[in-house]
Amino acid sequence: MCLINIKSKIPSVAKKQVNVYKVFYTDTYGSGNLESVFQGYLYKLNKEYASRLDVYNDVNLVGEFFGLKCDKGIHSFTSLSNASKYARWFEITFSNRTVIVARCILPIGTLYHRGHFDSSHFGKINSIASDKIIITEII
Repeated sequence: MCLINIKSKIPSVAKKQVNVYKVFYTDTYGSGNLESVFQGYLYKLNKEYASRLDVYNDVNLVGEFFGLKCDKGIHSFTSLSNASKYARWFEITFSNRTVIVARCILPIGTLYHRGHFDSSHFGKINSIASDKIIITEII
């Protein structure tokens, strides 16, 4: 999942908690982990996670500039509706495992970029890439 259409290489700083949503596989192994559907990273509820946040110029093979892009960072959806639609589509299309949506927060002080995830099925989905996240509850 890459965040595109970013306005600036300088990230925003969360002055208050920001509510976001992530899509996960359910825990089928009894470990208590949630597994992200895009990269397979493992998460637990109520633990803070951190990641590097990189933005770069997106250019094609002939050097045409397409804008700013972020593929490093913790990606999440800005609305429950979009996360739920994508979770259902992902479950039907790619997996025989159950896919769920979790409510998350970006803590105060989190660095983040807003943009969108370009989906061939749903168009442009408003998203965030951040350097921190806490998974607070399964919805």
